[in-house]
Amino acid sequence: MALDLERLVERAEIWQLLFDECPLGVAVFNSSMKFLLINHAFTDMTGYKTDILGKDLKEVLPSEFRKSHRKYEKEYASKPVKKTNRHGLTPYIVKLDGDRLAVDIDLSYIKYDGTIYYVAFIRRIV
Repeated sequence: MALDLERLVERAEIWQLLFDECPLGVAVFNSSMKFLLINHAFTDMTGYKTDILGKDLKEVLPSEFRKSHRKYEKEYASKPVKKTNRHGLTPYIVKLDGDRLAVDIDLSYIKYDGTIYYVAFIRRIV
């Protein structure tokens, strides 16, 4: 039993390292589009730290897109799929300092214990 627990702890540590050290910004949201988790790359890109956790996705959207983005959120939530942003669109994130950052965002989802979580993988466009 102790060996199984030791392996489980080791696996959890490895997954945490993969999440934290991923070169892409990663943000995990609940069904209400509230931030649940962010990794170091997201923090480095945007300046947001744990202060963004529990806040709405709209916090990082340019104000002129917040209302229209809700429609896309609802559509995605009704039929989540793993998808890449390869439509020629250039979305922007509003950083903590108010500057805009051009990004490329891939979306995915995780179903765990009957709950769906949404995951954004974010690349800075340079």
